[in-house]
Amino acid sequence: YADFGAAFIANHSAADRPWFLFASFNHVHVTDANYSKANPPPGYSDWQFSSVEFCGSSGRGGTGDAVQELDDAVGQLLASVKRAGAERKTITFFTSDNGNPEYGDMLGNLPLRGYKASNWEGGVREPAIVRWPGRIAAGVTSWALATTYDIYPTVMRLAGGSMPPGRVYDGKDLSA
Repeated sequence: YADFGAAFIANHSAADRPWFLFASFNHVHVTDANYSKANPPPGYSDWQFSSVEFCGSSGRGGTGDAVQELDDAVGQLLASVKRAGAERKTITFFTSDNGNPEYGDMLGNLPLRGYKASNWEGGVREPAIVRWPGRIAAGVTSWALATTYDIYPTVMRLAGGSMPPGRVYDGKDLSA
């Protein structure tokens, strides 16, 4: 992911054209540690969601290892944006989709209660970071409720576009 994303960022930034990169990582969706303790379905191989380099590196089980590798990959993408001189023109949204699965390595959700597909905080509370140097101050925390549905209308407005008419959208523009 990181190599492809870095090349994409370099190429499109050099062309001085607007670009959009959606990097959807599998790292924390399901890890080998979860499946090895829960009778893996056919077709799942060792280290599928964490490379050998990161397995056992976190002290927080398979999910922790996957998070460390994800952090490394995101760091590579942000470094690519910086190298391209595009930091002040680039909005970065970082989020996830849900908590750790119920089976296997439950250390990934601590200290939150619950797991993926539950209504407890460990199942629905997601990390979300928005980074835009020069426009959003570093270190600011917001407790406002938001969802990934909000990214599309927000990006459309910030890019000077508008939402296509005649449709119902679940998301709201967060930049207003």
